Amino acid sequence: MEGGEPMAAMKQLDFFIFALLLGLFSIIGQVAVDTFLPAMPAVAAGLGTDVGAVQMSLAAIFAGAGVGQLIHGPLSDRFGRKPVIMAALALYVATAIGSSYSANVEALTAWRFAQGLAIAAGRQLANASARDLLVGDRLGRILSYTLVVAAISAIVAPIAAGHLSEAFGWRSVFYYQTGLGILVMVLIGFFFTETLKVKDLDALSPSGLLRNYREILRNPIFLGYSLLGGITLAQLSAFHSTSPQILIQGFGLGPATYGYLFAIVMVGHVIGAWLAGRLVVTYGIQSMLLAGMLISLFSAISTLIPALAGMRHWSVVILPMALLMVGFSFALPQAAAAALTPFPHIAGTAASIAGFTQFIAGAATAAVLSRFDHETQVPLAITLIVLSISGLVLGEILRRAVRE
Repeated sequence: MEGGEPMAAMKQLDFFIFALLLGLFSIIGQVAVDTFLPAMPAVAAGLGTDVGAVQMSLAAIFAGAGVGQLIHGPLSDRFGRKPVIMAALALYVATAIGSSYSANVEALTAWRFAQGLAIAAGRQLANASARDLLVGDRLGRILSYTLVVAAISAIVAPIAAGHLSEAFGWRSVFYYQTGLGILVMVLIGFFFTETLKVKDLDALSPSGLLRNYREILRNPIFLGYSLLGGITLAQLSAFHSTSPQILIQGFGLGPATYGYLFAIVMVGHVIGAWLAGRLVVTYGIQSMLLAGMLISLFSAISTLIPALAGMRHWSVVILPMALLMVGFSFALPQAAAAALTPFPHIAGTAASIAGFTQFIAGAATAAVLSRFDHETQVPLAITLIVLSISGLVLGEILRRAVRE
């Protein structure tokens, strides 16, 4: 694939390889989170703390990812996508090793924050690299296909992590992350071609940063879609931060069983991403966003009703969450595409601000939910209902603004 090659000239094989590489790079963040989930109760026991404190390390990686968004975007606009991607992968490997040697929850939380700085580059620079070459519905299409790669990984990773945690202890999940980081670094190093045709030489200058930030933050459409992306990621963060306590501690399941159930949820992710990649070209970004939020609301209500009825079976959590992931896959790539479309000349910086909004929303959601008991799924369901309704209202405001 030649750097800067337009969509019309990109061969089908090149398109597939491009989507695959972007998807592989995107999974470093997913793996950093998903492999950790089955091990959370074991981490709490091993470090002599409670699950709520371990949940804060999950909030820390989201917070680190939010801060990292503001760093990687301008760096990639100045030096190109590939050098920043490689540096982020090196940091990812180093922090995974550091996390594996944590002696207490405070050290783990610090390492996870640093790992968040690394994973920030994943989806952000995947989005920016795609935006370098593509626009509009076709941009939404390739971002949806990168989610397919990420979703397949999300099926495999928690299953492997659950078995690793049971067989070798919770530190082994970080050895898994280390190996994956090295593999992705090699693949990106050999097969990824720089996509940024013209570097912004002023991207790191105070005046250049101020000019770019002013241009982006004055665009109300960008702000709206960035917030909508934040609402969508907050839904995922809510499930991530509460499901280990609900299913492992509340329902008495083991880490390996949790991994398989989490994989069921990710099947919804795969189906949603595959459908979104096909449907967005026909129905457009606005319709996909609306459908995603409606599906999310239905899944949230489907989670709450069994909880209020006192039902305590994995299916009343997992099946609605699989449906939630369909809605997530419909909404998130389209929100990203809509936010980035006005800024082809500073896509990296725009992606950094959008990503900051998303990850800080996820960190805040995880931090708030860490204060509650999750022996049942009621707090999770209520959180998802509030987020879904907020997304529907904001989506309608944006739809009317775009129409006008």
